[in-house]
Amino acid sequence: MFDSKTIPAAIKKSSPDDGILVPAGEYELTEVDKSLRFQAIENGASLRGPMVITGDFVIFTGLKIRGNDDAPAIEIRKGIVIFEECLIEGGVRVCEGGQAYFTVCHIRKAEEGLCITDRSTSELFRTAVSGCHAGVAVRHGSTCALYASRIEQCAAKPGADELGAGIFAEASTVYAEGLSLRGNSVGLYLQDCPEVRLLSTHFSEHHAASIISAGLASSKLHLRSCSFDKQSSARCGQINITGGSLLMEHSLVRPEATIALTANQARLEFFRSRLESASEIAVDAQMSHIEATDLSLQSITGAALSASDCRGVIKLSSFTGQPPTAILRSNDLILEECKLIDSSVTDPDTVEKRAGSAMDALMEALNQTVSHENVRAELERIIRQAHAAYRRGLRGFPMTTQSFHAALIGPKSVGEESAGAMLAQALHVFSIIHSPELHRVTIDQLLEEGIDQLPKEGALFLSAREATGFTTATTAAVRTLIENLTRDPERLVIMEGEREEIRRVLRLSPAIQLAFSNIINFASYGPVELTNLFTQACIRDGITLSSDAALTLLLAFHFYSDRMDRRFTSVEGVLSLYQRARRLYLERCGRLERFDCEMEAQDLDLPMDKLLRNATDRMPAFSSFCPSCSKENPWVHGLDRTMVCVHCEKPYLTKWGLWRESFAYRRLKEAAPRIEGGAISRRAHHSHK
Repeated sequence: MFDSKTIPAAIKKSSPDDGILVPAGEYELTEVDKSLRFQAIENGASLRGPMVITGDFVIFTGLKIRGNDDAPAIEIRKGIVIFEECLIEGGVRVCEGGQAYFTVCHIRKAEEGLCITDRSTSELFRTAVSGCHAGVAVRHGSTCALYASRIEQCAAKPGADELGAGIFAEASTVYAEGLSLRGNSVGLYLQDCPEVRLLSTHFSEHHAASIISAGLASSKLHLRSCSFDKQSSARCGQINITGGSLLMEHSLVRPEATIALTANQARLEFFRSRLESASEIAVDAQMSHIEATDLSLQSITGAALSASDCRGVIKLSSFTGQPPTAILRSNDLILEECKLIDSSVTDPDTVEKRAGSAMDALMEALNQTVSHENVRAELERIIRQAHAAYRRGLRGFPMTTQSFHAALIGPKSVGEESAGAMLAQALHVFSIIHSPELHRVTIDQLLEEGIDQLPKEGALFLSAREATGFTTATTAAVRTLIENLTRDPERLVIMEGEREEIRRVLRLSPAIQLAFSNIINFASYGPVELTNLFTQACIRDGITLSSDAALTLLLAFHFYSDRMDRRFTSVEGVLSLYQRARRLYLERCGRLERFDCEMEAQDLDLPMDKLLRNATDRMPAFSSFCPSCSKENPWVHGLDRTMVCVHCEKPYLTKWGLWRESFAYRRLKEAAPRIEGGAISRRAHHSHK
């Protein structure tokens, strides 16, 4: 502070591009007219405004900045201003000619958290905005870009006539990627905006609507890989379009007690999207032009599509409702190769067709049960072989001789028993074995008790770990026992152990090597697999994780995996953590006398050391990688599990994302093709259009 006691005195002594290091304490600052860096050197460093910034290049780092009730905390009248890891109370206003950039910041408690006006520019990265009337307001030809950020709890003050909004944009341009909008009155409120693009954005728990858009004929709203759910009011649809055009791709509107989408005098384009409603019409369009391919509309008690005075072409789509469609005065609206399903029909044949095949059910169970991607792929290969053999047998073709025995190689407690149980269940479904039961036995028990004491049916889960009785003297006996087991057509043998332990058994004879031709390699559990294990336990007990709890859990498992903390990186560790969380959850339910609560972050009982707490508070960002092209896509909790790569357009499953500061992310990032540009996928996103 140049030996000054006040910030204005320090600014007076400074030269352009100097840095002012701010110690703990609160300091008044009303004007910055130089290019300076303000940086906190201790916790508790705070600046009190309101302040006006006219310097060409100003940076604030690690500071708390607050204003008063009469004016925004910060007004940027010119220049470029960067905020890094700042807490701002009272709002920021960016005026004509100004540019503001926020990285890992939190803006709260303001009429307008961030106001961008008069052709100014702002960008938010890993920044949270909460507790405002309007979280981000973009006006008069301005531009705002948001990446991996969150806007929540923005609502009107009690008694106010106007609705609060997460983002309010008027005659301006907005681009968002990896954005979460939650708990606002309206998620996105648009008026006459020329172009708004949202990629991988999640709208949840809004009171009035997720999107309200009133546009000119030239206005464009583009939604790609977005999801919508948990709207609390049925007065307004989740998405409401009046005028302008909407392009929706690879998006999902989950069923709530309201219309999924309403449109009036608009142009609607849908591609590979699904819109559902629990008790209302799924899509209600009036005087609109509709173009759609691979669109799925579903209503539980109403019409899937209601259209009046509409035109256009809908291809290769399905409509499920009571009735499927209600189309009036729309002779120019053509349905080509579409399925119309009346949901009130309940005859057995129709119900069976909707339920899907046994193979579909097994694949769904496989995705839910087995966490390792490479293990899932190998098990799917074996299951499909069994399915083919079963179907050929039904048609009278000769059955080919093949072995379904498997060797599972990897560390202990990384999911090998779940994989074995899944394989046994599948082979039982296709009549390869008579029972899906999995019987655990060790090589030492096998030597001691012999084959006669083993169950005659089902699958044998043979552990080769630490076989102390497997010595040179007993090699011949072990070879004979295992050969006899694998020859028995009524038995499935699944052997598990470390690599050298399995190899020791396979080297006993060529017959054993041939029998265990299905070899599946397990790696230690990563953060995604550990999160899957925890959520599977929640699903079994009918417990729903809240959004905050899910993200906290995912981040914690990334953190513990990076530290290789063995307390939490095995099946036993995850189940122990879950049991403690379930106990705290049930205690809280008992106190509230409500037993349908979600499990919250406070129930998880995670060892929250300082590093993990800092990671949680700093708006962690997550990504996923496409298995086809290895390129990166933004990930937000709440999106549809079936992602569509923005680069190669291929779908893939990703229930959980990778924390961008974790080792798992860095390893995949190094292997992935390099993507230039500030955004993850903005260039690719534009190139498709």
